[in-house]
Amino acid sequence: MGRASHLQIVSMNPRPDASCNYSAYYECVTISKASGFSQEWCISTNGSCSTVYPGVWEWSLPVTTVKGKAFKKIIGGWDPNPGNPTTLTISEKKKVKKSKGKVKYEGTLSACSTTYGCVYLPLPIGIITE
Repeated sequence: MGRASHLQIVSMNPRPDASCNYSAYYECVTISKASGFSQEWCISTNGSCSTVYPGVWEWSLPVTTVKGKAFKKIIGGWDPNPGNPTTLTISEKKKVKKSKGKVKYEGTLSACSTTYGCVYLPLPIGIITE
């Protein structure tokens, strides 16, 4: 399956975080066990979710430590999945130690279609825990 290079993963409402290193991350989010983070995403050709690209899109957000080790206590869920647009929710499955304002975890967002291939970019999201 090839890369769908003309397509873009687009956030419908990016949320800048002052503590984020934007050369390393698309954006950063702050979560806690009590409060997750939700955001709408879509696949588009023009950078806007007003016109979404057709097809069945499966979304994923594997979470790792910043050193690249898989981390299962933070999860990314999608509703609907498959879907376009869809809403990503990042939450703590189990309580995670506070990261004191630093990015300690990252999720790498991607979307794949059996028809059009995968859109990766990559889109790393920095995750701060409180």
